[in-house]
Amino acid sequence: MRKYLQQVPIMFSSGFKPPKLSHIAHLKKQNYYTDETVSMSGDRPKDFVKVYEYGEKNCFRAKPKTWIPYLAKVGDKRYPSESITEYLLNQIGEVIGMNMAKSKLYIVANQIRFFSRYFLTDSEQLIHGAQIYATYLRDEDFVKKVEAEKLERTFFTFQFAEQAIRFIVLKMPMIFYRNL
Repeated sequence: MRKYLQQVPIMFSSGFKPPKLSHIAHLKKQNYYTDETVSMSGDRPKDFVKVYEYGEKNCFRAKPKTWIPYLAKVGDKRYPSESITEYLLNQIGEVIGMNMAKSKLYIVANQIRFFSRYFLTDSEQLIHGAQIYATYLRDEDFVKKVEAEKLERTFFTFQFAEQAIRFIVLKMPMIFYRNL
């Protein structure tokens, strides 16, 4: 029996209400299912989901095992801004040439969720924003302290994120930069 995503309790609301939810696709139950055989770690709730995507190579509606794997999560710390910001940063990374996981925003169970395509090869790895910041600052303890004291908004602004990403792209291309 297939299992589907349920509403996740929200810890804190950002207060932001997107004016046009029509720009975010609703993912219908007939087009996805959760796969509980894959365990998800981390401090945020996330699920391993298989999604039917029309037109995707080797993805067939009648063969759910061919559906596209994603990690799906709700930004429950600052809903919905957290999910939207994660998607925004992913798109910025793609535009500047970083090798980013393909991502999407979907509305599922009446919540906006960030979907990140699951990595298909062992040579790829997930790089969290905190890792980029710590690499840029060369100070992992400072980044952890900022997070623990909930001062991310003060220190980790859009401008700071842009500087950190530029540093990573220019100084560490072998690790983070897409081979063009």
